[in-house]
Amino acid sequence: SIGEGILSSCYHVCPTGVNFQFDTTFMYSMTILIFLKMFQFRHSDLTPSPHKTYLLLSFILTVEVIGYFTNDLVFYILFCLCHLFFANYVIINIYGNKGASSTMQHTLQSIRILWNPKQWNWDCFKIKPVKIVFAVNIGMSAIILIQRTPGVSTYLLQILMVNMQMYFMYYIYCKLIYAYRKNCEGEKIRSVTFLYGAVSFACIISSGYFYTWIERSTIETPALSRNLNRSCRIGIFDNHDIWHFLSSAGIFFTFMFILTLEDNNKITPRDNIPVF
Repeated sequence: SIGEGILSSCYHVCPTGVNFQFDTTFMYSMTILIFLKMFQFRHSDLTPSPHKTYLLLSFILTVEVIGYFTNDLVFYILFCLCHLFFANYVIINIYGNKGASSTMQHTLQSIRILWNPKQWNWDCFKIKPVKIVFAVNIGMSAIILIQRTPGVSTYLLQILMVNMQMYFMYYIYCKLIYAYRKNCEGEKIRSVTFLYGAVSFACIISSGYFYTWIERSTIETPALSRNLNRSCRIGIFDNHDIWHFLSSAGIFFTFMFILTLEDNNKITPRDNIPVF
């Protein structure tokens, strides 16, 4: 964390397209860990080990570095194929509740059905979380191929954040269904947890407003970048500083929301906790 803070400060002192990766590394780690923590609540047997998790993070950082030195179409095609491969693997494991051993078998079966219209039935057209999440990932890959903006840091962050948020919403939706439709007392969410969630949402939405104010450019010359500077919003703090304050508060209350989310399941036997 200390090293990340030092590297992030290097970016903020002299922001460029290359050292932007120093500012996003912690965001990747945070997004993946939030994702895994919520997944671990119901799938302690399927949660990947720390070694595999950080191996994945290392692969993401390697791809990010390569993206700073090439803007070739072939690279972006390979990037999108890797994105869809990992998305398919994660989606089947999480939303389909399948282990790693059956992932490839399930994938091949789906491809065979897709290419053979005779096997289509009404189940193929039912709206399910798996299909929605995979459709969103396909759409993101298509947009990436069309735009091909130099540097993939923003694309990687968007992929991780969007998928984390979709799983977050899916988890809360399933929990509320079990709590109020199936009357599972252990699945009910405490009032303080709702409060943490509301404050977190308010902080994140507010921070997004300040983030949209562009006050510098890492593509233009320093002189043109300075022309984008604006007066400080509060005291010595500009819009970007306020974004940091509010987003930090939003992250803190998000963590508090997650840490108190399963308080009512503390005394529930593991066998009685529904899996979703």
